[in-house]
Amino acid sequence: EDGEPKYPWSFTGRVRFRPAFVSAPSGPVTEGVQVLSLFGITVGGSVCLEYDTSPVGPYLEVVQMAAVVFSERLWTLALWGCRLMVSDATADSANGDVWGVPSECRDISFEAGGPPGVVTDAQGRLRIGDWGGMTFADAGAETWGQLPIWWTPTLKALWAPLSPWRDESKGGSLPLRRLRLSASALRLRWAPVGDGVDSFGGLTAGGKGAFGGPQAESFRVPLPFVVEVDGVLIEIGEIFDGL
Repeated sequence: EDGEPKYPWSFTGRVRFRPAFVSAPSGPVTEGVQVLSLFGITVGGSVCLEYDTSPVGPYLEVVQMAAVVFSERLWTLALWGCRLMVSDATADSANGDVWGVPSECRDISFEAGGPPGVVTDAQGRLRIGDWGGMTFADAGAETWGQLPIWWTPTLKALWAPLSPWRDESKGGSLPLRRLRLSASALRLRWAPVGDGVDSFGGLTAGGKGAFGGPQAESFRVPLPFVVEVDGVLIEIGEIFDGL
């Protein structure tokens, strides 16, 4: 039907999210978007994605999640990513040209063994371990879910898709898109990591990102579990509002 949201772009693959307690950035992320924290600590983490298909073909992606944030305009919450890194130059270009996402091209590898987290070095390379078991959906399993999410690509933030109140005097300049998330298999896995794993300390210099930019965290405690999704289907919709 003409009134239904359209989702012109789609990505498939698998994803791992590890939450972490991190030091909260000081000050607002941008106009009308405030960091939520308790005693200077907020929730961040890492998101690692392996795309089998996308509008630009297969590639790898790692996002440094920096804080829980609140929109003063829409009165809703999001998890904000301060840094998005991809393994392919074409994907990096498309992020900016098509969706307006600040990203950077890095040397990224997903390895079958090793610790289940992000390991960085002084050269800016990223190694993500324990990826060998990430294809765990049954063969031929259908996707399910179609979970709605709002997305501000300029800010790299994923928002709860509800707005109980609006303050039109706040913000409004950032494009807001609909996302729809589906999957074939989902699991919560106990996966503790040691010191220096799932840390972005080696990447504090030379980053690229609008609004807040890459964060040099003074405190970071990765939680000892991960959420893993196989057969993920990410559908991106058109701009429908402003944040």
